[in-house]
Amino acid sequence: ADGDIDYLVSNVGLTTQYGTAKPDKPSILFYGDMDGSGLTRLVEAYQEQGRSSLEIVPGSIQSVVQVQFDQLDAPRQTLLRKLSILGERVEKHVAGIVYGDAAARDAPTAGFLRASGAWLQFTHNLVRESVYASIPKADRKRLHTEAANALVDYDPLLAAEHAILGDLSVAPSICVRVARDTFHFRRVGRSAELIERATRLECTSDQRAQLEIFLGSSKLQIRDEAAALAHYQEAAARAQSSTPAVLGLVRVAR
Repeated sequence: ADGDIDYLVSNVGLTTQYGTAKPDKPSILFYGDMDGSGLTRLVEAYQEQGRSSLEIVPGSIQSVVQVQFDQLDAPRQTLLRKLSILGERVEKHVAGIVYGDAAARDAPTAGFLRASGAWLQFTHNLVRESVYASIPKADRKRLHTEAANALVDYDPLLAAEHAILGDLSVAPSICVRVARDTFHFRRVGRSAELIERATRLECTSDQRAQLEIFLGSSKLQIRDEAAALAHYQEAAARAQSSTPAVLGLVRVAR
């Protein structure tokens, strides 16, 4: 009754209005949520609709999800796909920033997504993965880019996570924001990973210089002075305008 997808698997002993299941009957007798929400009764389907009704019997949890997902109306499918972009578990506030308060409020869907306090959570990581996998690649990239742009003022690091999965042209500018803000948020490790990736993307000379300055400062935090100096020298060499150039040179001089 928790909204998760469950199984009841048996070959014998299950009594239905059509009699008791025998060893030669379907092995998957029920799938769905066992509280009755979204429950599919395969024995009854076979008796009432014939063998063709069993062609959709799933071979995995992911295909169970897809069968049930296909039964939802189109607007509900669209909403769940959008929310799957944000991860298995997301704050309602974050969902509201990206898709609007109404979307966050109306998101809970039996068997797929539930509300828990300030959070929205898919009922299982495989449920989220299955919904996410149903999004065409081009749409997935577009949705990650939209999420990145919507979140950059709220949380640059979270925005950068989406930018790396979306349109890479927006990633350098967002990672510059991460570089400016990340020490305040105390999330240096993951920020450094994303910013290191951003330095390999196409960006302006000043953006690259600012990213190098951040990487140098992150190396200083772990007392790797040689690596820090190399990043600062790279920043000074690449900078085209005065501010990043001065910042790089000052740090080299230290």
